Amino acid sequence: MALSVPSPDAAADPDRRSTAIAPALAAIAYPLLLQAFHAVVTAPAGGGAHLLAAALLAAAFAMPACGLGLVLRTASAPPATVFAHRVRLLGLLAFAAPPLLVFIAFPLGQLGHPVPEFAAWAAGWAGAAAWVWRAPALPLRPSRAPGGAPRALHGAIAALVLAYIAFHLANHLLGLAGPEVHRAVMAWGRRVYRAPAVEAALVGLLLAQVGLGAWLASRWSRRALDSWRAAQLV
Repeated sequence: MALSVPSPDAAADPDRRSTAIAPALAAIAYPLLLQAFHAVVTAPAGGGAHLLAAALLAAAFAMPACGLGLVLRTASAPPATVFAHRVRLLGLLAFAAPPLLVFIAFPLGQLGHPVPEFAAWAAGWAGAAAWVWRAPALPLRPSRAPGGAPRALHGAIAALVLAYIAFHLANHLLGLAGPEVHRAVMAWGRRVYRAPAVEAALVGLLLAQVGLGAWLASRWSRRALDSWRAAQLV
């Protein structure tokens, strides 16, 4: 599953392109694996139910790992062509499949669920696969590394968002002290983060983090990466 393409002929090879879109196909199967796992663990226990549930859960975890491996495999060399760059971007998207699956429910809910979630999910990944498949084998223009200012801003936003996430996770852990403690802390927290101004700021920060992060990722994805930078990018 190579990310760099040594020649235009190799990039035009249907077998190479079929391999390149494998992360998109795996992402399409991701919610089906989760649904199958849920069906097994909620059904009356059978002889091999535990083994089947473990296998399905392992397959679900392996799906984003495919995207990780796709990016890390040739991170040390910059993508040589537009096709190779799109393959790398598809690997990044595939690693982000779990949060993307959670996110897709929000816009569909706001629109009144005009289509089933899985149909929208499958259509989106099919479009991503077609985008990679049709990529030309033209040389990729080099890109400069992002400057320090956007990287610092991305880190500052991350710190603010993590403060909210840390409270959220800590509140869950307080459930070990009893449901009353959990509910009391949650009620206190909601008075803060559900205030209209604070809630709007949180949503704005999250959207800014996604937008800025996508821009940084698109710039870094054109470059050769050491192991730490590649893992950070993914």
